[in-house]
Amino acid sequence: MDSAEQIAMSHKFEPSISIKYCNARRINVYGSDGRLADGSREVTLTLNRHFDQLAVNTSLSSVLMPADVADTDAAVKNAIEWSGYLDPLFENNYETDPSLSWQYFGSSSGFLRRYPAIKWPPDELSARSHQDMFDFRSSSWYIDASTSPKDIVILLDSSGSMTGERREIAKSVVEAILDTLGNNDFVTVFKFSDQTEELVPCFKDMLVQANMENIRELKNALDSTKSENIANFSSALITAFEILQKYNKTGQGSQCNQAIMLLTDGPPYSYTDIFKLYNWPHMPVRVFTYLIGRDSRNAQEMNVMACDNKGYYVRVSSEGEAREKVLKYVSVMARPMVMYQNDHPIQWTPVYTGGKVTTTLVNFTLPLPPWGSRASNIQSESDTDGQLMTSVSTPIFDRRNYTRRVANLLGVVGTDVPIQQIKKLVPPYKLGVNGYSFIITNNGHVLYHPDLRPLMRHDMIDQKEGETEISVKIHYDDMKRVTTRRYKYFYNPIDGTPFSLGLAIPDGYGMYEVLAEQEIKHSPINAELFQHSTLALEVRGVTLAIDQTADDGKTWGSSPVTEYFKGSNWKVHPDWVYCEYNYASEHRFKSPEEQVFHFLAKIRNPGWKWMSLRPRSPLKDTPHSTMKKMEKDSYFCDKTLMQSLVLDAYATDGMERHNMPSMLKEDKKHFSESNRRAIDEVWYKRAVDHYSIEPDSFVFSVPFDAGAHGKPLVTATHAVFVDHKGHRAPAAVVGLQFQHSTLAAHFLNITSTCSGCKKTCASEELDCYVLDNNGFIILSESAEHTGRFFGHIDGTIMDSLVQDRIYKKVAVFDYQGACSDTKSHYSDAASTLDPTVPVRWFLQWLFGHFLWLAVQTNLYQLWAPEWASANEDDQPLSAVGPGVGISQLGWYVSHQTLSISAVGPGVGISQLGRYVSHQTNLYELWALEWAAAKQDGMYHIKPTSINCGPWSGYQPNRTVCIASHQPLSAVGPGVGISQTGRYVSHQTNLYHLWALEWASTYEDGPLYPDDYETLHVNFDQYPTREEGRMFPNSDVVVGGPDPPQPRPYPSPASSPVGYNRTHPRPCDKKVDLYILQPERLNTSGQSNPLKGKLTNCHVTGCERPFSVQKIPCSNLILLVVDTLCPCGSKQLSITPQEVNYESVSPGGSMVQCRTKPQETMYRRRPPKCMNYHPEESEIGLCGGCSISLSSLRILALCLLVWTLSTVNCSSS
Repeated sequence: MDSAEQIAMSHKFEPSISIKYCNARRINVYGSDGRLADGSREVTLTLNRHFDQLAVNTSLSSVLMPADVADTDAAVKNAIEWSGYLDPLFENNYETDPSLSWQYFGSSSGFLRRYPAIKWPPDELSARSHQDMFDFRSSSWYIDASTSPKDIVILLDSSGSMTGERREIAKSVVEAILDTLGNNDFVTVFKFSDQTEELVPCFKDMLVQANMENIRELKNALDSTKSENIANFSSALITAFEILQKYNKTGQGSQCNQAIMLLTDGPPYSYTDIFKLYNWPHMPVRVFTYLIGRDSRNAQEMNVMACDNKGYYVRVSSEGEAREKVLKYVSVMARPMVMYQNDHPIQWTPVYTGGKVTTTLVNFTLPLPPWGSRASNIQSESDTDGQLMTSVSTPIFDRRNYTRRVANLLGVVGTDVPIQQIKKLVPPYKLGVNGYSFIITNNGHVLYHPDLRPLMRHDMIDQKEGETEISVKIHYDDMKRVTTRRYKYFYNPIDGTPFSLGLAIPDGYGMYEVLAEQEIKHSPINAELFQHSTLALEVRGVTLAIDQTADDGKTWGSSPVTEYFKGSNWKVHPDWVYCEYNYASEHRFKSPEEQVFHFLAKIRNPGWKWMSLRPRSPLKDTPHSTMKKMEKDSYFCDKTLMQSLVLDAYATDGMERHNMPSMLKEDKKHFSESNRRAIDEVWYKRAVDHYSIEPDSFVFSVPFDAGAHGKPLVTATHAVFVDHKGHRAPAAVVGLQFQHSTLAAHFLNITSTCSGCKKTCASEELDCYVLDNNGFIILSESAEHTGRFFGHIDGTIMDSLVQDRIYKKVAVFDYQGACSDTKSHYSDAASTLDPTVPVRWFLQWLFGHFLWLAVQTNLYQLWAPEWASANEDDQPLSAVGPGVGISQLGWYVSHQTLSISAVGPGVGISQLGRYVSHQTNLYELWALEWAAAKQDGMYHIKPTSINCGPWSGYQPNRTVCIASHQPLSAVGPGVGISQTGRYVSHQTNLYHLWALEWASTYEDGPLYPDDYETLHVNFDQYPTREEGRMFPNSDVVVGGPDPPQPRPYPSPASSPVGYNRTHPRPCDKKVDLYILQPERLNTSGQSNPLKGKLTNCHVTGCERPFSVQKIPCSNLILLVVDTLCPCGSKQLSITPQEVNYESVSPGGSMVQCRTKPQETMYRRRPPKCMNYHPEESEIGLCGGCSISLSSLRILALCLLVWTLSTVNCSSS
């Protein structure tokens, strides 16, 4: 930090400086002749597992620039020049602490210097998917370090003049502002015309925390705005000031910066009286104004509003410049912090997904780098992409002297911290089974937690030290099982961070641990000598038992340790750190077992040291020159864990000789392959939990889909506890697997043969079930029931079991759920057939044929050109273009040409009158005649040639691909390809399909332009967007705003056929799960049957009795149900369902909210707030509406020419 500022101070700004630097886009770029291309640089790149398994160079950094940042700009060139001297600092930091991830400097001028050097795009998949670098200045690590927390009120003009392009520009500006906000900020959006109202009714009269869920709700609501009536600026400004004043006076919100963002195409006045009443003279609220559109007649009023209220004014005339213009406000809000100079707040970001998982096992996944996504966003394109990360950053100030008063932010330096590295500092084996650690931020959100669940605890948020006891509901098996467990929580603040570390230990058995180690000693003569083993019971650090010598007849010292690790059927936990090299990239292993074996062999070497303590980070003021660098072969080795592992290997040596013959087929995985996570496996946790209920019992389980497989296995487990002086601790879990058919045959044999019984389970009058402690069927007379939830088979009986307190129903909430708005024909709830469905299908088919016939017979010409459209803006369809009509049902019909800019976002028109809606903004559609071939029963896109290249008039590097024209008749009637690559069938021939950001279900993965040899790239012939047509000799007219940037395609390995690109949204979910209450079935120590019956369940008045009995030494019950009474049966679902919350809308009616507003949730504000400096008023920069010098020269020249011409005319 200080070094960077000193380097910047020593640099002299040169407007025409010539620089040489390592451009990430120009690394190792070669021409067709094999020579290095002009402007390219040859750099040696080596694959490094530590850095997201990418090829890097650790001796230098590389510069990455977003597409809209040019290295020809003087400010950019000078910043690149002086920041190059940061490379030695980056390299020294990494050599001192090899656990460091990416280090970077983000310049306020727009480029990112990143260490180690990396080529961009970083891999072939990113290049093929056109993945580009996102502007990092909207990322949390940059924004949070640049500004203090803030309350933002966005005023969006939705009057009648804000239509078409202006409306889309305004939406882009609002989205760009929202992208710059994080968890320490609060925001709301008001739309105003003649009235001012919340954009999201659920956020009425509140500023909401700018977390991911709330930001998404605000963005989604932008599409619902209507442009109508006349703007009432007075009402909007007063509303904004009053809500900010309320939050300031009541101690809510950020209690730091406050600002109003005004977006409009021009106010009639500057409304000085309102600002004088609410904001002057102290100006606690900054005002930033955004003039939307190309009309600058009201620029003066907008400029006055901003300059008189410590804000900034910009004009945004296109969507492409929205983000760059929005970022101007960041440097203004940073001014007080920059002017104080000496205080550099350290900022930690919320958790996000980035990079790749870097375990001993190499995982090849699609990278989602943090410089390409918003840091607070925890989303990714695939569930397997990346790992959880956080970033730490601090600002860099400009300390140079200038002739006028300025406060320049040079940028932000930071580094990424994988959560995996933090978790290594709390070894999970020390917490025991069902114990875990977690970290909470100042906002009450988790940095990491086994279930990623927010755990709101005041003391932890306030970073206090303490402990408490809480009974919690724990769910597992993908929210299908639940148990209740009492935990002891211990928590402590982490110095220098906004985080608090918590430890959750199960009460009772969790407070003790078994210490079982085999001490390993070595000497130059003997490879290793095993002196004695330790078996002790410890109360979280206090030993209750002393060492006891291991003497079982085995001879120690006669063989090396590695002799007990033979074969391939032993596994170690893949996430536990037994031993590892500090420079992991220098030593590669095929598996965690190979790595453990490697270090076991090294223990034999003379001079071996355990190195069980990790190096501490250097103090803040420690000079770089005095930091000790680590050697390439330095390592960490956990002595306790390794010696415990050796004792386990010794104790279980030869156990395989006593195993029964394997009942598994050779093509199935060994048990150790699919159960390598030891105490984290569900069967292990369930066995330990059940020990407190019935110590001698076995816990039985079958897969949930067992009924769909021919030969499922039953898993039976039992927990082994060590007892010492009345204290018990779990030592291990033992078990076996056997064929389900064997158990089923034994069950039917016992329950079907009974002398003197009137009915048995073989009788048709009885149904017999064996259920586990969560209500899942272990055994049934119907094999297809195996593994299913009993309530889904007979919900009526299950409800009765709950009423009789045999099972307890437990409501479980998932506050990290994901929901989709896509409608499905299927539902988890009980449903009935709708007889109108076939009728509706027929009417839709008939209506579609009518539209097709209308187009084919030019019937569209009979329609009036001034029909009112069914879109939400009620705009006349005449503006859409010729040959377009609309019916009362909202169907659009197009003939040859179309332009949908006036129709509104998310609506497209195909040639045959079908329309398509997209969740994002799908502004342009065009007809294409695809050539396709049928393969394996699916139709795959097979264009013979594709034209790809930049689209003139669009955002930088926007690429559009157009397939060549060929008839679709070769495919057959009723086949089409939609925008997302899904296949659409219709009764008539779909001759033209459309595609914008298309991804096909090509047999080898997504379809990319370079999959085909024939490419014709020539875009000079295409006119700009303002000229009307995009493609010469085509039927498509382009007249809408820019489409959004394309998202990366899914990786071929993880992309299913017909990939659905609809992204889920966060939501809260609820499900009712069930727990057996065994004490209800144990009366006087006897497991006597408990009988019940269903009454009044049929018109005949019959009854349906049932009987329940506990099966001893197990987690099972026997349920026998009489089937003679035909009681109706309902189905119970254990699939989590979305929770909707009620809120009051502006009209007073109740509306459904997807997420519960959390403005009152307890949180702790960041410790520092820098929102005021007494000399800030001396800075005169507040945006410009004045005429530039070049414009003045042109004007003077025009006046001179006009004057001369006037004189000549007069003289003539």
